[in-house]
Amino acid sequence: MSDRRPLRTGLLLLGWVLTALVGTNFVLVPALLLLFMGETAYNLFRRLARGGSNAWHSCAAALLELLAGVRIDLRGQGPLASDRRLLVICNHHCRLDWIFLWPVFARMRRLGSLQVALKADLKSVPVFGWAVQAFLYLFIDRNDRAGSLASMGRTIDHVVCQRGEEITLLIFPEGTDLSPSQLRKSNEHAVSKGLPQTAHVLCPRPAGFATAVRSMGGQLDAVLDLTISCREIAVDMS
Repeated sequence: MSDRRPLRTGLLLLGWVLTALVGTNFVLVPALLLLFMGETAYNLFRRLARGGSNAWHSCAAALLELLAGVRIDLRGQGPLASDRRLLVICNHHCRLDWIFLWPVFARMRRLGSLQVALKADLKSVPVFGWAVQAFLYLFIDRNDRAGSLASMGRTIDHVVCQRGEEITLLIFPEGTDLSPSQLRKSNEHAVSKGLPQTAHVLCPRPAGFATAVRSMGGQLDAVLDLTISCREIAVDMS
């Protein structure tokens, strides 16, 4: 039997690109005019952006499961339906494992409010980078740590405190993906600080988490701790 994985991978990427182009060109780009037409028009832009986020992420998650054969196994206690402002922390096995969390958030019905803290380099990716900026994803630049944290605080304050919107903010406290070189650096840092060494996670960088908690203040409803296992795409929620 021939290996169909390259074909499925190609169809998956093609589906993501085509749906992203359609959503960007026919929803987000025309909606940009609303940004210059006052507060009421801006409210409409935000509804369109959140609706576009929900539609595209839902499609992308479905394609991931149908074409890539990803099986999602959820274990543990998820968020309550009343948790409108949710902060999610997760381990970071590889650079793209946050993509595999889209089906998880789809099952929680929280794709429309999803915002992910990503490396600043992804902002410049064609189509995708512009679209996730419209979705108010957060970008962290290691070369401008203070500026990135300040920008994160302003975005969260705008969404949560000023507009009162629902938010599902995904943060990777490790700050980077797990790799032999990063694990070695992490354990060297742990030894210097008298902390235990690890094999499957890195020492967390708490600044982003602290900024998110401080920015949401008393409006933060819950913190969800996810642990993802890349071997079987199993997610433990606690």
